[in-house]
Amino acid sequence: MYYHLCNVHNLLGNRDEATVCIDKSLEYLKLAKNKKFYGAALMFKAMNLIEQGNVSEATKIADKVFANIKKGDKEFKAPLLVNLSKIYVDLSEFEKGAKACKEAFEIFEERNETEGMKNSLVNLVSCLAQINEYKNEAEKYGLRLLEITKQSSEFSIEVIVLNSLASIYREKKDYPKAKEFSNRAIELCQQFEMKDKAVLNLINFGNILREEGDIEGAKKIYDEALIKSIEYNLKKDEGRIYWILSSMHREAGNLDLSIQFADKSIKNSKELNFHYGTANALREKSDTLLLMNEPIRAAEILVESGEFFGKIEQFSELYQYNISKAIEIYRNAGGKVKANELINKLLANTARKIDVEEVVSLILDNPSECTNPLLLGLN
Repeated sequence: MYYHLCNVHNLLGNRDEATVCIDKSLEYLKLAKNKKFYGAALMFKAMNLIEQGNVSEATKIADKVFANIKKGDKEFKAPLLVNLSKIYVDLSEFEKGAKACKEAFEIFEERNETEGMKNSLVNLVSCLAQINEYKNEAEKYGLRLLEITKQSSEFSIEVIVLNSLASIYREKKDYPKAKEFSNRAIELCQQFEMKDKAVLNLINFGNILREEGDIEGAKKIYDEALIKSIEYNLKKDEGRIYWILSSMHREAGNLDLSIQFADKSIKNSKELNFHYGTANALREKSDTLLLMNEPIRAAEILVESGEFFGKIEQFSELYQYNISKAIEIYRNAGGKVKANELINKLLANTARKIDVEEVVSLILDNPSECTNPLLLGLN
């Protein structure tokens, strides 16, 4: 009972109630020695911890659950993979999330379990919508899922799919269609009192209006979303809105306000160990500092942003972009030594997907103090 209640509270955005129920659920399921539901409850606890910013503890629990799965126990493994994909989404590790969804779907398909196939596909759409080369597939699967959910009235799945499709059409600059899907998602969230998803969809609707050029309309939506995120204690969404407002105030020439909102976002995101949010907020702050004629400070902040992007495997290219841009800023500001230190650091980080051509270009612009032994033949 507690396990099912925690799912209901999570759906409605009642985070504190969900935490109490999942802890009670684990207590009773352990006593009952119900392996299947205990493993599922542990994964739910991991997701709960991610939302609270306890990433290390959450990943340890998830690793423990999967380490205890017996080889060939696909029935037990498949639903846990779906939950694992949700954890990856919260960590902005969308490629890993997509792989987990795909494996889950294949198991459910093999076992002819329709509900499992549907749930894994929903998460797969959410992941693929965030990966540039797979957006068309996300659109195709999303539209098909939308047809299925209309027939079965599964509003929670419909909201997730609508949100993904709105994001896809926004990136395609098909704003009328993006607004149509976004509005439908918001209406469902309000109808069924899904607090956290209502805020997320409001933010996405504001993004559509902003990109369409309706700045005032977007600002009103962001303000509404901010009020609700504070009221519902949705720290991650609150931080997301702050970094958007930082960007908007910079564009409007309100540089001090831009810095203030960036700092609020950085604080929120760091408290939650939300690396993607921290990286974005730091990048916004760096861009504003450049306009305030503080290039050295801007470069320092940009490097920190790059380090946070580098913690997320999918965003290794943004790590390189930020470090490369910081090198350019240092060089233009007369910080040649610091520029070369960063080039060496970039090259030493062989675990990342480095664009060698771009790095070589940076080296040729800054040859004198580059010390990496790999570069001796280039100097």
